[in-house]
Amino acid sequence: MKNKIIALLLPILCLTYAYSQESSKDVFLSLTRRAESMRQMPTSVSVIGNERIKNTKARDLGELVDSELGLVRSKYGSLGASSTLSIRGSTAEQVLILIDGRRANSISSGDTNLSAIPLDSVERVEIIRGSASAIYGTNAMGGIVNIITKGYDENMPKIDFGASAGSYGERNFKLHLNLKKDRLYGVAIAGNEAGNGWRENSAFESQNFFARLGYDLVKYGNLELSSSLYSNELGVPGKLFTTTYLPLSVDMYDGTLETKASSPDAIQKTVKKSIKLEHKKTIPYGSLSTVIHSSDESMKYKNPSSFLDGQYDSGVFGLESKYMMDSGFTVGGEWWEERYKKTNLLADSVDVNRSRVNSSGYAQYKLGLNKFVILPSIRFDDNSAFGSVFTPQLGVVYLVSEAGKISLNAGKSWRAPTFDTLYWPVETSVYSGVTCVTKGNASLKPEQGMGYDAGFEIESAKFGTGVTFFNSETKDLIIWLPDYNSATNTETWTPMNVSNTMSTGAEMNLSHKISSSLVQEIAYTYDWSEDADKKAVLFYRPRNIVKYSIKYITVFGLKADADLKYTGSQKTDNQTIDELKEYYLLDLKISQKFKDTEIWIKAENLTDTKYQTRLGFPLAGAAFYAGFEMKFWG
Repeated sequence: MKNKIIALLLPILCLTYAYSQESSKDVFLSLTRRAESMRQMPTSVSVIGNERIKNTKARDLGELVDSELGLVRSKYGSLGASSTLSIRGSTAEQVLILIDGRRANSISSGDTNLSAIPLDSVERVEIIRGSASAIYGTNAMGGIVNIITKGYDENMPKIDFGASAGSYGERNFKLHLNLKKDRLYGVAIAGNEAGNGWRENSAFESQNFFARLGYDLVKYGNLELSSSLYSNELGVPGKLFTTTYLPLSVDMYDGTLETKASSPDAIQKTVKKSIKLEHKKTIPYGSLSTVIHSSDESMKYKNPSSFLDGQYDSGVFGLESKYMMDSGFTVGGEWWEERYKKTNLLADSVDVNRSRVNSSGYAQYKLGLNKFVILPSIRFDDNSAFGSVFTPQLGVVYLVSEAGKISLNAGKSWRAPTFDTLYWPVETSVYSGVTCVTKGNASLKPEQGMGYDAGFEIESAKFGTGVTFFNSETKDLIIWLPDYNSATNTETWTPMNVSNTMSTGAEMNLSHKISSSLVQEIAYTYDWSEDADKKAVLFYRPRNIVKYSIKYITVFGLKADADLKYTGSQKTDNQTIDELKEYYLLDLKISQKFKDTEIWIKAENLTDTKYQTRLGFPLAGAAFYAGFEMKFWG
């Protein structure tokens, strides 16, 4: 198989990149915290624009970014089940997810459930691959995904309504209002999503609401208030094992076994709320932005079979102010407090009740020097639990010509231990006859990292190409490690700082505009991630990923997309079944637009491939969906 992959990729080893960007003129905010031309940004950044989001028919953030270069999604089930992201061999906790620049990572687990981020309110998504702690602080080790939400747009209809339905009883509804009166403007978006699930006890239902209200204060600037509410209820079927406590692998499927649940009555309910007030004003030599934000999350988990009944409540309150100078300087400061409480509802006791504060200051400068764009950044964080961290970064872009550029990046990064890894109380449960014990480790140290990348891009009327090579090193990586005692049939899981790790690889992409209506893209990611001391391959890091897509668009409003994805084998955390097999997935989409109405159909995993991205968590086979969207201009 390795020879086949090399043969397939040989033509693009010196070529790669482009049309996935939608336009080289796209505005990019995340890397410099201000609007910039994509032309002057490094090869490690990209944008998923609004039109592409619509065309994918994705239901959540995980489905949307799954086709992006260098990003690897792990799924634990069908609609609504946990879904996490890795970039350049990182852990999910080392990827920082932002919503309008505000952190969305769970302060308890450190990662982000992409399934709990619906796309109804998303205008575009910006991606930074590699270290970015000099810009955003903790968690930004593997990269950043910044979600830019929708605002009032005079070119959009007043009402946008859509609905869809498909396999496993899935259905989706969304409503978008876009309004303005004098100096007052705003948007309101509501959505509902539900499904029966593929496995036993995997039914899901969610509701989401987002609103942004703005007021033009004229000479006093602009004031915006935004708020969101998301809630869901999900059946949690759990990890499947055989009678000998062996995780269920693809080879063991029999048409029924893989649909069973190991926790047939476990239910999880989540509620997320956020509010943000932002003021922007032009002042001498630049502009000033001030933000006050607050977010709360409550998650209740019940598993009567294992006598588990717990609730997790977390909250973040913070503020940020930044001054963006016309000269290219950006300076700012952030402060936020994190609060976390874990309650055992059966014992009616509070197991964890902790808080910590993070204060930081940052500075960045964009220097244009002939054909060079130089981006130095520095940040200082002071955490009440771990002390101070200093993270510098330097990016250099050389504009070779109107069509090509070369970039270099180097930066430090870090990640603070989460409340769960530090303070998780001793907790016991039973799965398939095995006693499982989890407990935190208060002596954990923050992870420290260093990342580098170098790349080039070339774009012409018909071809877009690019290659980026990367290397990252992490010290004191935090991993939950098992210790199985056969005498007592007990498995104890404890988070530990393990040896140094290293990830090195390349991201390559080729886009070809075959005709005015036909475009094809092929992308390849190679990643070698290992424990640098033990020379052991890290878990769940596929070495090879190939993504191919072809898009057909006509002047009559007909669109057709085909997406083929190959994911290579990957090592698991189980000694007996030490590898997940390689797999191919094929998706098809067809849509037709009639004036202000669009109808579409979509097929996922058309070949009915049996696969897993995490051992013991079977994923659904072929699925089919159809829907429509209607616009009312009023």
